[in-house]
Amino acid sequence: MARSRRSKNITREICESRPAKRISIYDTKCPGFFVNVYPSGMATFFVKLWNRAAKKQKAQFIGRYHPEHLTVEMARSRANSFKGRNGAGEDVVKTERKKLELASKQAMTVAQVIDRYIDHISEVIESPKKPGFFHARIKTWRNYRGLLNRFLRPALGHRLADEITNDDIQTLLDKVRKGLNGYKGSNANMLAAKDKFSAMFTWALAAGRRYITVHPCRDLQEMPAKGERKRVLNLEEIRIFWHGLDRTDLPFPRGVALGLKFELATMLRSIEFRTAEVAELKGLGTRCAHITVPLERVKKRRVIEQPLSTLAQEIIAEAMRLPGNPDIVFRSVTGIRLSHAALADALNGVKCTRRGKTTRTKGLCEILGLDKFTPHDLRRTAASVARELQCRKADIAACLDHSGKGEEAVSPVSNIYMRRGVVPWSRDLEDKRIVLETLAEGLREAIGLKPPKLWAALNVDLPPLPAELERLVA
Repeated sequence: MARSRRSKNITREICESRPAKRISIYDTKCPGFFVNVYPSGMATFFVKLWNRAAKKQKAQFIGRYHPEHLTVEMARSRANSFKGRNGAGEDVVKTERKKLELASKQAMTVAQVIDRYIDHISEVIESPKKPGFFHARIKTWRNYRGLLNRFLRPALGHRLADEITNDDIQTLLDKVRKGLNGYKGSNANMLAAKDKFSAMFTWALAAGRRYITVHPCRDLQEMPAKGERKRVLNLEEIRIFWHGLDRTDLPFPRGVALGLKFELATMLRSIEFRTAEVAELKGLGTRCAHITVPLERVKKRRVIEQPLSTLAQEIIAEAMRLPGNPDIVFRSVTGIRLSHAALADALNGVKCTRRGKTTRTKGLCEILGLDKFTPHDLRRTAASVARELQCRKADIAACLDHSGKGEEAVSPVSNIYMRRGVVPWSRDLEDKRIVLETLAEGLREAIGLKPPKLWAALNVDLPPLPAELERLVA
């Protein structure tokens, strides 16, 4: 449908008229400035500008007529301003388009930013360290989602993200510390919430997104320091703990008890061995015994080769004799892999609610009368015992997979030059083996166990050792 086009002085009466069909009227006072008037009574202002790069005219939208907020005089003034900027060489159309895009981004609510952030951190990407291996961008993204949905979304989700100030965040954090939305208040919850909020707003402020213009988690009040995790079992507690795991009246399966012993004897994180497969065990029954932990189970996304002391091999020998899937080292009561919370629940108990009735199972700490501790505290205990037995800090750090820390630590650049895999058994693991064997001796002394005359608990056929290994085993 062809539209009517006229040239006259644009007035208020023209903008408020209701023509039979859409018409365009060009202003005689400001060349290029025109208004489109529709039968519904709506009127929109534009100005035509010459684009030097494209060598043609482009229409720049000014706004919709309003008798108070955008009158004809206001629109004409904006049109003259656009023409002046365009004459000075600025690409006004491109500039205004970017402003409009930025304004639309900054009009997003906090709930919308939370949704986009969760989609971003949960996105599955290919690992840069292992091509072909895919994982979430942030491994613990569910923890981020839980805290954001638990505290930030109910309180501020309805507000524009760009309007949130540090006063709003500080008020919310104070409520989290006292208890919010039915959750127990604590400094730990407040500090965790602050870290997750800050990470999300930092992402929202990054170039290319700009959902906000000011970071609302900066210049907050001084937060209490995080509690130092320093729970370490003494020798008496180690003895009680170790022998307590051998009791027959424990409310958890034997595989869980052996997993707790294994963490103390190897310094591995529970996630690194909890679902270990027999195929990952190499050289059992020899001095070269070790476990290869794939990078998908390692915190730093790198393969770990952890030597297995004689004590650790004894634990494995018993675990492999338990009923269940023979391809899995540590098995639950159903014969499958241990669950994520199996070790923690075994130590500190678990509550279960079914049909409105709550039952609680006692944990090992309560049964044995020990102060509460977590499975991760066993790593700290093992490292402390090894240090007391005069092991080097650098070697202990290597057993803990803390590369580059401690005394005489090897720099990352040196590690690039010292390649592995040249011989079947790397000499680099010998220092770690000395630490773990020393730890095993210290644990035996604390527990009251005699060292075995011959480790032959595993009834497996081992292949003959290569000639390169004979010198090490001898």
